[in-house]
Order: sequence, then structure tokens, then C-alpha cells
Amino acid sequence: MKKLTTIFTVLAFALFFTNNTFAQCSISGSSSIPAGQNRAYNVTTQSGAQYFWSTTGGLTIIGSNTSSSVTVRGNSGSGVLYVTRFRSGSAPCCQSRSISVASSGCPTSASISGFVECIGRGRAIIDVSALVNPSNTAGAASYSWTRVSGSGNFVGGTTSQFATLIASSNSSTRVRLTVTCQGNSFSVERTFSVGNCNGIPLETPKLAPNPANSSVQIKLGSADTKAQDYEVEVINQLGEVVMRQKMTVLDSKLNISKLKEGTYFVRTRVNGRISGNTRLLKK
Repeated sequence: MKKLTTIFTVLAFALFFTNNTFAQCSISGSSSIPAGQNRAYNVTTQSGAQYFWSTTGGLTIIGSNTSSSVTVRGNSGSGVLYVTRFRSGSAPCCQSRSISVASSGCPTSASISGFVECIGRGRAIIDVSALVNPSNTAGAASYSWTRVSGSGNFVGGTTSQFATLIASSNSSTRVRLTVTCQGNSFSVERTFSVGNCNGIPLETPKLAPNPANSSVQIKLGSADTKAQDYEVEVINQLGEVVMRQKMTVLDSKLNISKLKEGTYFVRTRVNGRISGNTRLLKK
């Protein structure tokens, strides 16, 4: 289909050049698109006119191609954006614009975000995440987490933007994040302090579905099954509580439709006491 529309546009250009009956118009918009991103383009409008857009090379039209504006996604390399504007009884306009597709680039700096949560019996969970700048370069980099000093061991993977450690009560743990992109690496470090975590152990509440995009059902740990009501807190990667809601055993569905995509931590409280926590992926 794309090949046919391109042929149509090229033939239209050739016909109009032969007849030398062009009207003046221009395409406005960026001359470069970062790979994987979209940009909007517009052509000079004319009352009652019809429009037809097409692309070649590493460009793709997103949505409609028959209005005075169009959305184009950059894939790779470069390409050409074409538009034909025509109206009965008027000279047509045919215009093109070369557009380059720029590399998404690499992070220039990073910081470590995270928070500590006691899970009882002298242990704590330390959840850490990598925040890179610019944020749209996160997917271009690879990540590696290591413990520099103190107590604690990683559980699960250490090669994504997120990691989890189990640390001892009344201790400190220093972690290092190494970010690598296009053969270049840099590291940042941060120390987390763990207080007194002796006491009742926490249990992991069950979430279903997980990942989720609109709502999630919460089931408390076995030690709290007799609770009639409880509170749920949703925490982002910066350690900020972005959602807090009272729940009951009869109504345990949490609406997460307004949350942005990403990883969150769900914490439950029974009678004011933190009773459990787990990780939620919002898609």
C-alpha cells in the first residue's frame, strides 16, 4: 500500500511539473526526528481543498494522511515526506521535504532512587531504580548494579533499571549503578540506611493481574486474612506515595487507570501497621 501511494505521489509531481501549473505552498515542521519518536507536520491550507500525504525511506505516517496536518514517526536513516493539495478549479500544490532520523542518543547523567522497607525478623528490602537524563535515552543504555559496602544481597536480576536487595537491621548499604551506552560507561553510588527491623515479619500481598493497566485485585497475606478493612499505598520509584486508598475484604479492587506506565510498589497497612509490600507493573 505504501509503495502504491508513493507511486501516486511521484506521478502527480511529474504531471504537475509537465503542465507547470503549481500553486505555492510549503510544509512546516522539524527537519529531523529522533528515532522512535513522532513529529507533526502541516501544509499551507486552502479552503475546500483535499490533501494526500506519503513518505519514503525511514519514515512512517501515523494515523490519517488526508488532512492538512500529519504525524510522522522516525524509524531509521532518513526519508522524504510528500504532500499533494488539490481543489477543483484551482491549481494544485505538490511539495516535499527531506527529513533525517537522529539516533536516540545516550544518557549523560544518572542518579539512584530508592527506599527501604522493613520486612521483620531483622531484615529490610531496599528497592533501587536508575533515573537517567535525558529520560528518553533510558532504552539505549544497559545497567549493572553492585553492592560496594555494608550488608545486603541482591535478589533477582542486577542488569535492568531496577533492583532489589535484602539487608540486615541497623546497618547501611552502599550500592553502585553502572550505565553503559555505545561503548562508554559511567557510575554513580548511593548509601541506604536500615533502622531497627525486628518484629512481626511482613507478608507479600498477592496482586492479580500483574502487570495490569486499569485495575488490580489485592489479596492480603495469610496473617491478615481476618482483617475487615485495611489501607493500600502505591509508591513510585522516587519513594513518593502517589495513591492511598481504604479497602475492605469485600471490595479489594484497586483502580490504577490514572497511573503512568512504570514500576510501582504496593504497601498494605492493617490497623495502621505495615503488613506487606510487593511490586506492581503498570502497563
